[in-house]
Amino acid sequence: MAFAMKSSQKPSAAPASYLNQSCTTSFVWKNRKSGIPPLWTSRQAPAAIGPYSQAAAGNGILCISGQLPVDPETGEMSLKLEEQVRQSMRNVFALVAAAGASPRDILKCGLFIRDMQKFSVINQVYQEFFDQEPPARFVVEVSRLPKDAQIEIDAIALCGIQQ
Repeated sequence: MAFAMKSSQKPSAAPASYLNQSCTTSFVWKNRKSGIPPLWTSRQAPAAIGPYSQAAAGNGILCISGQLPVDPETGEMSLKLEEQVRQSMRNVFALVAAAGASPRDILKCGLFIRDMQKFSVINQVYQEFFDQEPPARFVVEVSRLPKDAQIEIDAIALCGIQQ
């Protein structure tokens, strides 16, 4: 049995700085025996388009599935690369917030991009989201992404969920 947290059911977690604090919370996941981590969803991020969860948490770590640049309200995807980067990051941030964490709690982002020639454009937009102390990151060029997106971004963050 999996536990799905609705965006309106945020735990009362104090976001922890990933530099010098550990996660603390009063929220304890009730289904410890099954071994299945709590699953997180947000209406502020597009629904999963396959057999996976938007995000899952366990032992203070939130793993966010790759976020395509799909606007969750319209289901549309811009053709402009800059807007695709922004939308993917907004989707990541929405899931971080749904888990009671903040962008400062993001430890690492993974960027899957279609064209390494556009790396500098992607960097310019990406840095809008992390003005100080950006998280660790990797960038890889891939031959194709779902829905023919130009970028997909996943993330790992600290959160207040303890198993």
